[in-house]
Amino acid sequence: MSGFCNRNKVIILRGVAIIGSTIDAYICAHQILDNDNNTTITLFDESAEAGFGEDAPGIFSKWPLISSKWHSGLLLQTPNQSSTAVRHAWLLKSIAISLSKRNATILLRTKVTKTSTDRIEFEGAGLIPHSTQSFDNIFDFRKEKSNKKWKGGISTNILEKEFDIIGARVDGTIEVWWQGENRNEEVWLQTMSWCGTDPRNALEDMIEDGIKTANTIKS
Repeated sequence: MSGFCNRNKVIILRGVAIIGSTIDAYICAHQILDNDNNTTITLFDESAEAGFGEDAPGIFSKWPLISSKWHSGLLLQTPNQSSTAVRHAWLLKSIAISLSKRNATILLRTKVTKTSTDRIEFEGAGLIPHSTQSFDNIFDFRKEKSNKKWKGGISTNILEKEFDIIGARVDGTIEVWWQGENRNEEVWLQTMSWCGTDPRNALEDMIEDGIKTANTIKS
């Protein structure tokens, strides 16, 4: 933690590290900045780009899910009143773009190799292969995957009654999730796999978890 004087007022700068490539990590960063815009955020993401290869569920019960200032916009993918799903990867990318505009540092292709209460060792970011940095707070969103496995698919031509978990996207595609054997349908535009408790609540639970984690920082 550091500080500087601005017209006789001491401004305290807090350094926060967030480790993770999922929506909850990026949401945590936005909430921290909302709570204290003097915080400096460094986010460590092993992905090549935010949202890259992210096949997590995009089903929701209500929209909007987050403040409009927390994402840069989804353009033609913005859900309407009849939508019940959003492209998860696109939403994550939009959240990351907005976070970068708030002056957060996002280190992509960066692997954290060791953490302590106030220090992170990492590799892959920038020209230096290995580095260490200290922070006032460190939040690690890397989680062990649940042993509950789900299979998913995106289609424009399925019978909704054949699936219990289903979401409609604004572009006319349908997102479905199930457990068990593969569905040998020829209509899939994309197939997915995900480990977690319930695809119906996954997206909203991640957002809630990110916000709750951010609010654990004491002023």
